[in-house]
Amino acid sequence: SVVTALPDVVWSISIPSLKVLYMSPAARTVFGREPRTFYENPNLWFSVLHPEDRGRLAVVWQKAEPGDYESEYRITKPSGEMRWVQSRGRFLVGAGGTAVRADGISRDITEIVRLNHALKEREAGLRHAQALAQLAHVITAADGGFESWSETLTQLVGVDVDLLPRTTRAWLEMLHPKDRDRFRRASVEAARRRKRTDLEYRLQRPDGRSIYVRQI
Repeated sequence: SVVTALPDVVWSISIPSLKVLYMSPAARTVFGREPRTFYENPNLWFSVLHPEDRGRLAVVWQKAEPGDYESEYRITKPSGEMRWVQSRGRFLVGAGGTAVRADGISRDITEIVRLNHALKEREAGLRHAQALAQLAHVITAADGGFESWSETLTQLVGVDVDLLPRTTRAWLEMLHPKDRDRFRRASVEAARRRKRTDLEYRLQRPDGRSIYVRQI
């Protein structure tokens, strides 16, 4: 069937006994355990959780508030390997208005979590490198407006973020008067060719300092 062929675990659990009513074959891959072991031991559902995540999920299941359910947590496989799992489902309401059953799916998201963690570390490293090297970046829209910029840009320009130039025209006003025509021509040419410009010019900061900037 479609359910048994899914890579995600499809499950159904009784509330409040936490008795597993159904556990699809994908439990072998995601949890590293045979589906029957969940039927035989109702406590297994929580014992596979990482100790630091058990309390948080226990509260959710004790409350069992009717409606959608979603959580991310760590599990430990029999081999000792730790994996990240995402579960989504719904607490179903009985005649008394309280949840009597939960149906849902669980999937292994370990690689996604690792990728997000690596991306955050890379972004943090980039911000640190920019600060050390006095680098900054700006993303400019086709109309010359600044779409986004790095935190180091305010340090480079020497103004608070509220006073930061938000357009190429406003940025041009901060250049040394003798460099503006050259900057304007280079910017127009870069826009025409749809390529970044490699240009050096002087930037006049509000504090009176004049700094040399290389734009690439």
